[in-house]
Amino acid sequence: MTTKSSSPKSVRIKPAGWLAIAVLVVLVVGSVGVLIQPVTHQPVPLAAVITPLPTWTTVPGHTPVPSATPLPGGWTQQTGLDSKPYLAPPAEIETQIKNAFAHVLACGYVEDASDAVLRKQPDKATLCDQARQAAGRGFIVPEVMSNGREVDTFGPLNPVQCQSSTICTIARAKLEVKGVLVFDAAGCKQYLNTSSPCVDRRTPKGPEPYELFIAAVSLENSQWKVTHLNAQKLPGPPPSP
Repeated sequence: MTTKSSSPKSVRIKPAGWLAIAVLVVLVVGSVGVLIQPVTHQPVPLAAVITPLPTWTTVPGHTPVPSATPLPGGWTQQTGLDSKPYLAPPAEIETQIKNAFAHVLACGYVEDASDAVLRKQPDKATLCDQARQAAGRGFIVPEVMSNGREVDTFGPLNPVQCQSSTICTIARAKLEVKGVLVFDAAGCKQYLNTSSPCVDRRTPKGPEPYELFIAAVSLENSQWKVTHLNAQKLPGPPPSP
């Protein structure tokens, strides 16, 4: 099911190093039209652990257009790290966008916690059903694992940035794969001699250790729905200064 690997060493990065990789990712990801591609994965070996990325003020791949008409109530115009303007939604809409994004990711991914906490997570079928309810027209929620969810550490959510009052983007970086939350009773018994759900902390084969999940979220029938999701490989942790 999985294979063991040695524990990676921690790397301490100065703020300037994070700024450099943030700018690099903006340039790399922004050049490939990420919002119109499906989620993809390529097998690579795990690299060193890195601390969470800072919240970027520019979402890669998204160039919002400032509104030429008065903004709806609660909406504001902001300026990103690249000096380009974007629209920021009011708090209640921002929460709805974040929730839709979280539901879609939860079908295949779970943020690392203690084994006891992870085992109390809702079953995968329930989470994937919620993810499909959060999906917009034409979007199919990706199934990362048939009988489990990838356990990862994540950076903070990037700010919600909108092109209009009906189309927004949101992103979050995955920083390290920590194992698999397994829902298969036979697998838990065979490999860990325990009942399901169980947490397999051995290094799984295949998942990218560093990815940036970028979602386009649109207003459909008065509900915010995820209409595109891209998993863009990150170049890895920045080198120690």
